[in-house]
Amino acid sequence: MKDIGMGKALYNGAAVIFLGLSSPAMAQEALTPVNFRAQYAFSFAGMEFGRLGLHVLENGKNYDMAADIKTTGLLAIFVKHSSHTTIESKKGDFTYESNYHTRKKKRYVKMMGKNGVFTEETLVPADNPAKRPPVPAEMKKGAYDPLSFVLALRRGAFAAAHGAEKTYSLKFYDGRRLTEGFFTLEPEKKTADTRAVTAFSAYRKQLAGFTPSELADFDAKEPTLYMYY
Repeated sequence: MKDIGMGKALYNGAAVIFLGLSSPAMAQEALTPVNFRAQYAFSFAGMEFGRLGLHVLENGKNYDMAADIKTTGLLAIFVKHSSHTTIESKKGDFTYESNYHTRKKKRYVKMMGKNGVFTEETLVPADNPAKRPPVPAEMKKGAYDPLSFVLALRRGAFAAAHGAEKTYSLKFYDGRRLTEGFFTLEPEKKTADTRAVTAFSAYRKQLAGFTPSELADFDAKEPTLYMYY
């Protein structure tokens, strides 16, 4: 799938989950544990094109997450995609697994590590390093897997809402590609009916592990993503 499908879908999907987890937390004095389950349907012009199911059980460094994504409707005819992804983290030790199908290609990713350092990775099928350059271990330090990235987004948003620093960045690694997201808490905005809303702006940068075709597909003028709640 082109970057606009896979990379942007991951990025925007994380933003949707982030809003669900963050909205009730921003007014609190401290982040509370998460026990969250939701189903999302995505549509355009009244036509559904995808679904996301999510379960999060989190308490500090200990958390379990599961996400199921699939394309639906007309989009599924042209780009059939489905995935089941999980992460289990206990006292900093984590195991991430993702089984997904895009079009007729089946892929599997398993990553294990501790305290932000990836120690073991399994990719099926393995990538050809001549086509997809491996991400150096040093660059992956401190990066998050795609699901842990969502919880890190929540912590960063809370810190921005309650601290002096309003901008933060996070890296996420999906087993093949390393991306960095940049987030800024914007000044409070008013809706048409004068309600106050909190806004975050975000943009992303490709760091490593992208194929030449993925780099070519990336739109350097991709607009900033705004998230309101």
